[in-house]
Amino acid sequence: MVSTNEPEALFSSGTDKNADLSGYGIVSVLHKCQSKDARKLCIYDPVYKIKQSVKKYYDIGGTYTNSESDLWFYLTAFPFSEQNYLLNLFVCHRKIGNVTIAVNLNGVTQKQILKSLRPNEHYHLKTFLLREEDLQLLGDQNLYISVSIDNQTNQLIDSEIIKKMKLQQNLSEVILKQEETDFILESVSKKKFPTHKIVVGAHSPVLRAIIESGKTSASLDLSDETMELFLEFLYKGTIRSIKERDCIQLQDVADKLKMENLFLLTQYVFETQINLDNAIKIAQLAKKYNLETLWFKVCAFIQKNPKVMATEGWKSLTDVDLAKQLCQQFVK
Repeated sequence: MVSTNEPEALFSSGTDKNADLSGYGIVSVLHKCQSKDARKLCIYDPVYKIKQSVKKYYDIGGTYTNSESDLWFYLTAFPFSEQNYLLNLFVCHRKIGNVTIAVNLNGVTQKQILKSLRPNEHYHLKTFLLREEDLQLLGDQNLYISVSIDNQTNQLIDSEIIKKMKLQQNLSEVILKQEETDFILESVSKKKFPTHKIVVGAHSPVLRAIIESGKTSASLDLSDETMELFLEFLYKGTIRSIKERDCIQLQDVADKLKMENLFLLTQYVFETQINLDNAIKIAQLAKKYNLETLWFKVCAFIQKNPKVMATEGWKSLTDVDLAKQLCQQFVK
């Protein structure tokens, strides 16, 4: 249950939702807050957004350095079980580089260092569980989530954190050590990976339906190694060194589980990985999922690199229509 007695409570009692909040470090759609001054994310009409959600996303607001946009915060919200609701907090990092974002709920702070290799990268920050009694207590007040932002996070700090992660045991073992896991994901080898319903359900409507049906486990068509990448995405909102990974299994699962953010992430990776050996395989994926941008890029690559037609991928291609479409690239 969310308490309102803590100094950093999720929502502040006695605050009129129409009050003038400018100058208080408030991030909202009505205030152009500087990133260095940000103190609270303000969500207007939160009970409606949480209980009567009709949109896929709700904008919270952005932060800036002078007039340049740094970050844009948004949320999704939906019922999780009887009289329980999930509020998922996301951020879009507008720039290339590193930024540290910390969100606080009742004195418990979760901090993330986001490292963006291109503008407008999206990240999952945190999922909050709210109960019906919390929403009744909130009433018609604004909902506040404490936040702090550090745009000065340098490469040294990021490297130190990556080094520590490499020294840790693999992600599945880290998760095994976490307390109060209540849901099992099983790989194709039948290896069991303990997780948390609130995390799993927040990312996938398909898995959420499985959880709401009362089941406590689900099997995924993933190898043990790819399952660890999948769990890294669930818990961190991204995958470290993803450009070096084979994401085909991840994209298939993202499509089946309706995980749009993971699907977009894998699509981006494929666009950066096209080479002679995998061009045909990536072309197959582009047609299978109707990915226009990826299709144009792989076709352009094949047009410039006719040696693709001498690879094992081409020799083993059985899709006649796809073969015809690829051959047309050489007569343009």
